[in-house]
Amino acid sequence: MNTIWGRILTGICGVILIAGSALGAHRTITGRTLDKNDLPLVGATVLLYHHDRYVTGAATDISGAFSFAIDDSLLTALELRISSVGYTSLTYTIKSDSDTSAIILYLDENAIQLNRITVRPIREANLAQLKLSSATISRQSRHSLVSTNPVAAIKQPQVMREGSSHSSKLRVYGTSPTYYLNGTAIGYDPNHYGMFSIIPGTALNSLTVYPLGTDASFALPAAVTMDSPTTFSSRLQGAMNLSTTDATATMGLGGGRYFLTASLRKSVLDKLVDELNVDGDRTSIPPTNFQDVFVSTGLRLSSNTCLLVDHYQVRDYLSYQLDPTDLNPEGIDTYQHTNEKYYGAKLQTIGRHTSFKLQMSARSSYEIYRAYPPENYNKGDYHVYLNSERRTYQASAETGLNVDSWEITIGDQGQYIADREIVMDQYGWNFLPPDAASDNPFLYQYELNELYQNYVSNDNEFNNAAYATVCYHFAHGKISSGIRHEYFGTLGKKREWVSRHTLTLYPAEHHQVELFYGTFAENPANKIIQPYQVPIHDNLENLRPVLTRLLAVKYTYGPARIDVFRKTISRLPVLTPDFSEVAKDGSVGESFITMQSTGAIEFYGANIALAMDRLPYVHGNLQMYYGYSHADKIVGNVTMPYELNAEHRFYLSYGRRLVGCVSFGTEFAARSGYYYTPVWTADYDKGLNRYSQEYYESHLQTENSERFPVNYTLDMHFDFDFGKVALYLGVSNVTNHDNPIINSSDGYVYDAGILPNIGLTYSF
Repeated sequence: MNTIWGRILTGICGVILIAGSALGAHRTITGRTLDKNDLPLVGATVLLYHHDRYVTGAATDISGAFSFAIDDSLLTALELRISSVGYTSLTYTIKSDSDTSAIILYLDENAIQLNRITVRPIREANLAQLKLSSATISRQSRHSLVSTNPVAAIKQPQVMREGSSHSSKLRVYGTSPTYYLNGTAIGYDPNHYGMFSIIPGTALNSLTVYPLGTDASFALPAAVTMDSPTTFSSRLQGAMNLSTTDATATMGLGGGRYFLTASLRKSVLDKLVDELNVDGDRTSIPPTNFQDVFVSTGLRLSSNTCLLVDHYQVRDYLSYQLDPTDLNPEGIDTYQHTNEKYYGAKLQTIGRHTSFKLQMSARSSYEIYRAYPPENYNKGDYHVYLNSERRTYQASAETGLNVDSWEITIGDQGQYIADREIVMDQYGWNFLPPDAASDNPFLYQYELNELYQNYVSNDNEFNNAAYATVCYHFAHGKISSGIRHEYFGTLGKKREWVSRHTLTLYPAEHHQVELFYGTFAENPANKIIQPYQVPIHDNLENLRPVLTRLLAVKYTYGPARIDVFRKTISRLPVLTPDFSEVAKDGSVGESFITMQSTGAIEFYGANIALAMDRLPYVHGNLQMYYGYSHADKIVGNVTMPYELNAEHRFYLSYGRRLVGCVSFGTEFAARSGYYYTPVWTADYDKGLNRYSQEYYESHLQTENSERFPVNYTLDMHFDFDFGKVALYLGVSNVTNHDNPIINSSDGYVYDAGILPNIGLTYSF
């Protein structure tokens, strides 16, 4: 670990020193382009001329800034020629005695009058996906608790968060999205608490969310894809970010045939909390100790062929102690630790009508969860020790053909999990993660302890998926159909055929309608710090793939989006007692508790979202949504509410530039409280046999029978943008410090309360 970090730090410092020495003999010209309202013009073209001879050019960044490095001998008779669509072009003369590092240029609006024309939407337009640019990621994540967490920028009505409102453990109607990095799947929840999310937003070029439907190249109906920059620029650029939550450095360097993007990040919030010695009268989720490194490099092999290589290494550590209670008089020490390394390579070539992509990756991960009394404990005391290690190799190939109005895509994805090891020693644990909504013992906890007090497994797994998609574009829309064959090497049912079908229509200007129907198959074996994963891994040969059916209709008109949907998830693994294993004397055998693919969740609902920039009367940007969903969980013959469903969800954000470089923004969110199961004690007075179907079902009816109060959050922030330097101040969760998010047998656990955030960003 230390060796890898040392080499990477040495390499990055060396690159910066070399680049700095090379630029030292040059004069730097910097400036910003703004409109008459002091708003930055992003993507404006700035050209530099010397005696009417073109020297160099650039496009302005998200703050409207540009920068040139020129030789001192050219610092006479220089002109800047600035242009942007919808604005009057401007020519600015640089005099030899001017301050070349503080040029502010204002462009006047110039509306372009055009005759009536008909424009067909681009082929990539798709209501199933919501793409966030690097500017949006930077703005929306910077105003969250963790300023460099790109997943914090996802603010959509379909997306809910497990546990804390700051968590990156996203749930889209019962589905944990699959994360992709530059086209390669890198797993599900980024880490156990999910505050930081693997790669900082400053190292990403875009992030795309698929909340309601994906094509056949994806495994699940929900996905999050992260793409790093692949810019073959000829200059050194980067950013330094220091805040009360993390310290992050990002840099990029490139030439005509290569590029390099790298980032280093370390959490500091946990250190500040230790120094401040913050105490409260409520148990709450503490900050995480987190650090990561990310490197992405590319090589242009030819005009249409590129090789991309990625690497990241993340470490996540969380430790806290629960206060003593009647159930655990000494309290409980909790410790969680995850560590992951990833290497990936992608070779891509794009021709006039064809494309080909080959990807390979290797990922090693380590997870550990411990919970036990702080003093010496006996085997009969509550305790958990869970450890999991594994190495995963992936390879995929995809080819595409694009001829006239037809697009055909064929691909194959293979996954091999090698050397997977699970070690567990527990007593009294219900096999739910520590941030589950309820933390009660299982109904037959004693029998569960006898069956799984000690567990060790070593195995491997091979999975494969082959897919094909055909898409046809016509005058006012497109239609696509795809099939996917899934192979799960360790499940009882190894093969599953699924399909995806999409009809997209453009009935009129600014209008778009999409109808989607798809089926999806998923392996129930996931990360070990997830519900019931130990018995799932122990019973893989008895389980079937989780099957999801999704029907959705989506409509957009300008800035407004509306969708209605119905989603069914079946074959969910359920910890099930087998009452045929109960002997006449009341004893039970080793097969009394089994894992069966008998659970289901049914959803239906609707969402409406609105996003508007530069509102004419309030002079700001507005984003709002309302979402409604109903969800039932079905176990056996019992139907109950699904614990991670918030029936009503509302979000409103507003931001505007106050004056000059000062901006203000606020966000308000409200949702229904999640469902949870109240603390229960065994009741033998109902006249029911404890080992009977009637007793079991009567207990199931109490699951998720209570609901937390409505969850409110209010965030406010100020931004001071000085070009290369930006200062941001914010406070989050103003109204949420009283809302519990976990109902444990030891009492309530709350979300973090009022949390100030101060940060400084320097771009170069």
